[in-house]
Amino acid sequence: MKKLIISALLLCCICYVAAAQIPSIKAPGIGSALSSLGNGLNPGALNSSFKMADWASSASKLGSTDASGAASLLGKLGKGLNTSSLMQGFSLSDWSSRVKSASTIASVATQAQSLIKNIKPDAFKSGFDPGTVTSALALLQK
Repeated sequence: MKKLIISALLLCCICYVAAAQIPSIKAPGIGSALSSLGNGLNPGALNSSFKMADWASSASKLGSTDASGAASLLGKLGKGLNTSSLMQGFSLSDWSSRVKSASTIASVATQAQSLIKNIKPDAFKSGFDPGTVTSALALLQK
């Protein structure tokens, strides 16, 4: 009986130590995802009046729960895109109204994914994979 108790205790200690070695997976913040999206766009995909450096700076400072700030920045990015960079049939005004009503990080992430799907591939920088941003946004929707 004594060996059984000692064995069980030893097994529990081993499991505890092993579990402590596994890193926890943390979803990226909304600011990081939006910054990646903005940095992945070709300068020619944006209106000349859009200030990417200012926008990216604001995105990098977003708090992880700042849904209204994220929605505002996402809306500015959408409005900063040249219409020629967007897929035919995509209504920027309809999308903008959905972004304005986004009240959670998950809903902002959904609208960011919608925008990414409707940006023409040639509007992204060479080598940029919008799928990486889409994957990060999917983690924020949970």
